[in-house]
Amino acid sequence: MAAAQEALMLERTPRRLRDLIDQWGSGDFSSIPEIVLLSAADMNGAMGAYVISTGKIYLNKDWLLTAGSDAVGAVLIEELGHHLDGMVNDADTSGDEGEVLRS
Repeated sequence: MAAAQEALMLERTPRRLRDLIDQWGSGDFSSIPEIVLLSAADMNGAMGAYVISTGKIYLNKDWLLTAGSDAVGAVLIEELGHHLDGMVNDADTSGDEGEVLRS
């Protein structure tokens, strides 16, 4: 919880974030955003992206063919950080909250 608070620049943990952490802690991952695979061309070469308007994480399926599990995990954590930011903050947190969450 502390990592999410720091990454999202929160003074306190909002109820919605606490609920998510409790869900995930009990093995309920139904609130994880849908993951959509797109071509490298459609991703403009990016490995991953989160789009708040769709609530989905997009991954580069061409990159996934050669990416190691650590790299895939890092991208997923980073994009999940962007998703959490969109859920608990009215405006995008300055900086790269996904990267902060990952570190």
